[in-house]
Amino acid sequence: MLLRESAGLATMRAPEPPTPLTTAASPPLARALTLMVLSSASFSVMGVCMKFLGGSFGAAEVVFFRCLISLGLTLAVLGARRRLDARSVFGLGPRSRAILVLRGLSGLGALGLYVTALLRIRYADAAALLYTSPLFTAVFAHLALGEALRRRAGTALLLGFAGSALVLRPQLDVDPVGGLCALGSGVLSGIAYTSVRAASRHERVETIVLWFAAIGTALPVPVMLPVFVWPDAAGWGYVAGMGVAAQVGQILLTQALAAAPAGTVSVGAFATIAMSAVWGAVLFAEPLSRWTAAGACCIVAGILLLALQRRPRR
Repeated sequence: MLLRESAGLATMRAPEPPTPLTTAASPPLARALTLMVLSSASFSVMGVCMKFLGGSFGAAEVVFFRCLISLGLTLAVLGARRRLDARSVFGLGPRSRAILVLRGLSGLGALGLYVTALLRIRYADAAALLYTSPLFTAVFAHLALGEALRRRAGTALLLGFAGSALVLRPQLDVDPVGGLCALGSGVLSGIAYTSVRAASRHERVETIVLWFAAIGTALPVPVMLPVFVWPDAAGWGYVAGMGVAAQVGQILLTQALAAAPAGTVSVGAFATIAMSAVWGAVLFAEPLSRWTAAGACCIVAGILLLALQRRPRR
């Protein structure tokens, strides 16, 4: 409405309608969620390569090659940017290094359990259970970092655990060991995401990725060597694809968690559930069961309860 002002008249303004409640994300959060979804896409490709490799290699060898390639790529990037200095390699101090070690160990544990799960259960089942991680991230980030945990968190956690139970369905057709490995991977991923969030307050993205890659390369060696299998031509192709996809996903993940609260931005990870269902059906002829679909819907609903925020009425 046009405003008319004159010396003898007060300024008149048409009344503004009340601003409706909205769930639109702020620009930083929208960017962080976009990065997390892109990270999930990369990790879904990594999972496909891992599942192909799992038919010939043990879990320790798959983890070793995944982290070795990430380590080489990270060192190459640091060298190209002339940032291969003491700060990038060793971190900023003892407390920071402790967080980096926690990130490396929890991430390595999550990765090892996930590979084990991929060898025992369907891809979509493993992904649905792994991506309970945003629920655990919200709790851990609240306890360790003081990030807000909304009142709806209890309902979200119940939905997430109900979804996990539907996917696990131990009395039906899912191997309970594989299912529990995937769920354990989700718990450890929650710890890893929270530690990435904590480390990103002080450390460079490359430093966080470097420590995880170094720990993940070194620790599997004693387990891997007695049963090491040299990859054939196709195996090397999957190894390369796995390593590159993992590196891209790891960098995007770290950037996303540095940009917004961990408990909220990790909602973008649930995109992997849908992607994994598609990969499983197309590449591995794995039908998507109604139990997995129902469980995934419960998990996604719980994560959305944590992520969607209302803006207050003006």
